[in-house]
Amino acid sequence: MTSKFPRVPGITLRASGSGPLAFTAEAVDAEGVAGTASLTLEDRGHEWRATVGLSLAPETDEPMVAAALLRWAEVQSQTMIQRIRAPLLRAGRVARRAERVLCVDTPPEDPATLEALEAAGLKLTVAEDEMTRPTANLPAVRLPSGMEFHAWDDAAAPLFHRAYFEAFRDRPGFPGWDEARWRSAFTTDAAFRPDLSVVILEGTEPVGFAVLWVEDETGWVMQMGVRPEWRGKGLGEALLAHAIAAFAAEGLPTVALEVATNNPAARALYERMGFVATTSYRSWRKKLS
Repeated sequence: MTSKFPRVPGITLRASGSGPLAFTAEAVDAEGVAGTASLTLEDRGHEWRATVGLSLAPETDEPMVAAALLRWAEVQSQTMIQRIRAPLLRAGRVARRAERVLCVDTPPEDPATLEALEAAGLKLTVAEDEMTRPTANLPAVRLPSGMEFHAWDDAAAPLFHRAYFEAFRDRPGFPGWDEARWRSAFTTDAAFRPDLSVVILEGTEPVGFAVLWVEDETGWVMQMGVRPEWRGKGLGEALLAHAIAAFAAEGLPTVALEVATNNPAARALYERMGFVATTSYRSWRKKLS
């Protein structure tokens, strides 16, 4: 459909659906198509995520173009999520407290787009680099004496969660998820490999952990951490060596992970273990009302 966007004079939006939970829009000005946006809605259990991809014409330097597309994405997201959730809520099939989040992933970094993102209330929430290395040439790293790996199972889940909570509680933006929410985010996807994921135990004390996924012929270290009191003992290296060996045994050629740009200590560890940066990911986000 084609519609005038009342809050952005001079911009006409042409929007259409490309699937049940996917939509696209074009922003048209006097010169033609000045930008496009794709919108995908996803129920992640703990949250509804509306992910936006923005693309602006090379000659576009007007913030109003990005503003029009962002406003369309926000309104469309709220409308469709509410429409989908309403009957599920009445049937008691979804949680009322699930957050609704608008995400703009890796947008153009021109001044006009950044101005529009800030004006729309989005904040740069995630800034990460993807790093990879081959699974060949396994590093020889051993756990310190008195420690052992324990694979994921339901009984060990609280140990994983405790290691996660203590390892990340001092990081900027730490969400403080309880065990149920953390498990929903990291252990319910079909890519999760409980048989490969491990927690390091010193006696009965969980001191570090790694959650491993396999997706598209790549082994992913989705999350790993070491509690502060046990850092500097080579446990990060041991977790990575375990992951690389586990993925190699699965016949996977590559292991990948993501590191926050504001975490130089973790990046230095990954580089020592042979990882190199390949791509960057930036996500601007806001909570929807």
